[in-house]
Amino acid sequence: MPTPAISDAVPTFAGEQWLALGRALHKAGQHAEAVKALQRAAAQLPLDLDVYRALVDALDASGQVADAASARIGIDAIERRRAVDLFEIGRVYARHRQWDAAGHWLERALIIDPGLLAAHICMAWVLRQLGRQTEHSRHVHRVYRRQAAFIQAKSSARRRTVLILCSSGYANVPFRHLLPPALNRVVRWVVDLGVVGIAHARSRGLPPHDIAFNVVGDADLGAACRETLARFAATARTPLLNRPDRIERTTRERIGALLDGIAGIHVPATVRWDRAHGPAAAVHAAIAARGLDYPVIVRPVGGHGGQDVVLLDSPVDGSTLPSMGEMYMTAYRDYRSADGYYRKYRVIFIDREPYPYHLAIGSQWLLHYFSADMLSGAWKLEKERRFLDDPEHVLGARAWAALRAIGARMDLDYCGIDFALLPDGRVLVFETNATMLVHPEVEEDGLRFKNAYIQNILDAFHGLMTRRIRVHSS
Repeated sequence: MPTPAISDAVPTFAGEQWLALGRALHKAGQHAEAVKALQRAAAQLPLDLDVYRALVDALDASGQVADAASARIGIDAIERRRAVDLFEIGRVYARHRQWDAAGHWLERALIIDPGLLAAHICMAWVLRQLGRQTEHSRHVHRVYRRQAAFIQAKSSARRRTVLILCSSGYANVPFRHLLPPALNRVVRWVVDLGVVGIAHARSRGLPPHDIAFNVVGDADLGAACRETLARFAATARTPLLNRPDRIERTTRERIGALLDGIAGIHVPATVRWDRAHGPAAAVHAAIAARGLDYPVIVRPVGGHGGQDVVLLDSPVDGSTLPSMGEMYMTAYRDYRSADGYYRKYRVIFIDREPYPYHLAIGSQWLLHYFSADMLSGAWKLEKERRFLDDPEHVLGARAWAALRAIGARMDLDYCGIDFALLPDGRVLVFETNATMLVHPEVEEDGLRFKNAYIQNILDAFHGLMTRRIRVHSS
């Protein structure tokens, strides 16, 4: 008798029955159906390690490599009761706008640690994106209306205290790995909800701090924080990293002007358009009015991770645009290498100095590291290793000099750039801003060789904070 498909299963299965069905489906080679069954098992058995071990096998077999890697991290986090690691999985999914997956892992983080406020914050944002407004409001009020700042526990070891100025939404720099708890005591202050002005925040007990770090890095999504951040910057009595007025210059349509005059780069023309009151077809009229040449990339303002991105090939391209308000329209530039693959590099700037972070190599123009499947070929990892080991040699002296100039022009303490290398050696700028993610790779992953290079970035940020505090104190 053939193993039943998930659609034939009894909907009132208990978690153990879904697990048994998932295993049977996987054994029968029906891996996609096995994933569905095991996801139902996980919904009923949220912290069951056997469920996730079976899910990893099914995800791997069905080709869902990135999700399998996340589940492996989840197994370790659940086993060690590390709610913060589960939160990190959910946060990464949220950053890539995979809202259901984000909610799944955030929920498990909160089961283990209901008081993990960062998970409540992220879950509130995820629920908002899923249209679950009532639940969103519950998480928001639980977090923000209760206190003005969220403070890590004190330690007997001497650590600097870092005030994090952050948004309640999706505008923040991913800062967790930049501030290891062994060296930093973090005070996180949400500036746009629950707190009105600097005086009110201080009256609610904002503690003394050695240095402040503005992590509202997305100028589009952080608009609600702008006024408060400006007031704080004007009155700050300690060093402030990533001054907010410099963040404001990093939106996609402003980068061309900011980097104008730097030799050896190409910044595609980008304009902003609001289609809130017009049909989707009006995008072609807007493209013509702004003098852009096809193909044109259209994406929602504030969007990340490639979701809702559309490439329009011609004035008659009828590709469906998602329901959006404001959009960015960017002239597309083909950046395929001679071997037919696309290469997308990321460099992180710490105190305006460039550090190589990763190289993604893939067969699609809409390329991200998580979708490039870098583990599919040893040659890809070798190319990335060479870039990380000697970026100036791989990119060329001209391109490396251009990147140094970009870091200086950005004039931020922490930011990054995603770019490609054109055949003529110029740097093709995709985006450069403060929201770039930096994180170590998990030990079980074939990408762990990158951690030595990633540590260089983390050490540089530690050194930056140490210098700023020392100079301020002298």
